Amino acid sequence: MDDPREVQQVIEGLEFQNKQKTQFISTVSHEFRTYITALSMNIQMLEMYEAKWPPEKKITVFRRLQNSMKSMIRLLDEVSFLSKDFDNRLTLSFSDFDILSFCTEAVEKVNNGGEYKAQVKMTLGEVPSTLHTDSSLFNLIVTNLLINAVKFSPSGDQVDLFLGLANDQDLLITITDRGIGIPSDELGFIHEPFYRAKNALQFAGSGLGLTVVQRSVELLKGEIRIHSIIEEGTEVTVRLPLHIES
Repeated sequence: MDDPREVQQVIEGLEFQNKQKTQFISTVSHEFRTYITALSMNIQMLEMYEAKWPPEKKITVFRRLQNSMKSMIRLLDEVSFLSKDFDNRLTLSFSDFDILSFCTEAVEKVNNGGEYKAQVKMTLGEVPSTLHTDSSLFNLIVTNLLINAVKFSPSGDQVDLFLGLANDQDLLITITDRGIGIPSDELGFIHEPFYRAKNALQFAGSGLGLTVVQRSVELLKGEIRIHSIIEEGTEVTVRLPLHIES
């Protein structure tokens, strides 16, 4: 490599990779510290006031502990997924599974978790009984999109999940909320790791969710489209093949 321009390009590429790794570690560490601090504070409160608190107060604190743990587990799953994908260590496993049962359980977890105040309503079109794909990636797609929708929606609002067929070969998933929306000039960046729209900075989160969704959809040979209007809401549409050859 004698060309100085090629050498410079390699150097710049390595510097960019190092910068990304540094940002990755810094952001993830910050998120884990936030969750651990919340766990520690609530445990201390239980130790100090458990004998004095009424049952309702104890339940509230236990839910906070559970939600912090669930958030940490989701972050771990996202970090593990991206780390394996970056290092080409990601192994896909294709099998048949029940779409309706899976999505029903996902909706129940979001609605009953007590972490968010918006509720998900699922509506069914023509839905096949099974989907042949990687269930772990499908879980990352549906769970992250539902959590994003309820997180950025007003308390007591409804998020709509629609399952149907786009044609005879694709599953159609549409998630619609009436939340804060995404600025039009930022839609092109929201799939980048750690990127967070300026109107979402006050909400907790790592900025990895849509990156994971985008990459999962790509690995499952699907498509994703996002339409959003500020203060009116966001509609995310995902199309996935009903059957992928192993």
